[in-house]
Amino acid sequence: MRKIWISFLLISLMIMAVSCKKSNNDSQQISIAVITTSDVNDKSFNQEAYEEASEFAAKYNAKCRNYVTPSSQNSAIGETFSQASADGCNVFILMGYAFIRSILQFALKYPNVKFIGIDINDADMYNMAESLGMIGYKIPKNVYCCSFYEHYAGFMAGYAAIREGYTHLGFLGGRPVPAVIRYGLGYVQGIDFAAREMNIADKVIVEYAYSKSFSASGSITESMKQWFTDGVQVLFPCGGGIWTSGAAAAAEYNGRVIGVDIDQSSVINTYGANLCLTSAVKNIGRSVGYILDIIREDRFDEFGGKADTLGMVSGDDPDMNFLRLPMESWTMTKFTQDDYKQLVSRIYNEEIKIAGAPDDKPEFSITLNVYPMLK
Repeated sequence: MRKIWISFLLISLMIMAVSCKKSNNDSQQISIAVITTSDVNDKSFNQEAYEEASEFAAKYNAKCRNYVTPSSQNSAIGETFSQASADGCNVFILMGYAFIRSILQFALKYPNVKFIGIDINDADMYNMAESLGMIGYKIPKNVYCCSFYEHYAGFMAGYAAIREGYTHLGFLGGRPVPAVIRYGLGYVQGIDFAAREMNIADKVIVEYAYSKSFSASGSITESMKQWFTDGVQVLFPCGGGIWTSGAAAAAEYNGRVIGVDIDQSSVINTYGANLCLTSAVKNIGRSVGYILDIIREDRFDEFGGKADTLGMVSGDDPDMNFLRLPMESWTMTKFTQDDYKQLVSRIYNEEIKIAGAPDDKPEFSITLNVYPMLK
């Protein structure tokens, strides 16, 4: 784990060191399209990337705009690519797993466009390519993708909730795409690990479900209200704007909510004072900012044709890691920041092993209730 994406970090630091020698005029030809399959203003995954790209554009006299695809169908995404290209965009930042097939099909059609896939890893790309008969597929040089070890952030959030004194927790996933699955898997492992450490595994219950959407709905809110009625104390709603259903239900029943992807405390707490327990953060904005700097410095050849997975790079400074709990908005009292730093060190030094896929078959001592897909 010590070497997880350290090369990415070191190269980025080198870029920062030499950037003062470059003229801001270098990026005048950069035109960024942040392409999403849902609302960019989701107070989470999409918005973090768009705001980072917009700040880059403002700073370096580049252009940035958002395109929302009519649907997640490949043909609809292709139409959006065509429109963005016609508008002069030469950097496509593609938000999420839904864009894998489109990268396979369209990247070579636009050789002068740099495709940046967020939450897309090489295994997913190769599996999709194989399913489409693209045997021997290689990622084109105008494509760079990155994904995250979300199970680390999920683990830390679940562990923290148990250490803070909660024993009945819930996980509400959006569509079961790989990133959401990893968050949930890590969350349950963190809960189980902390419960076993505290010898209370027989007293801990987790309710677990996915929905068919990354958007909130009245029916999902009602399902979450039922969970809180049945005793759930903390809910981790994971996926796009679905958190608003969780926050609305928690506020009505004096529950707590764990944010996802970014520090969501400021928006979750608009539903109720101190409603947000913590957030399972992955540094999407930092990753987007780094790759845009690489493009600005004309170094994309070092990253094109690759897909990397970002994780833990420091056992001493939690904020250096791509997965973390936000200390800047910390409200927990039983699980302190010192406790958190010790947990980070244990994970980084591999004293704690966290499974990243259901096929790893982690075993649980807690009670885990898994529900059918919510509508």
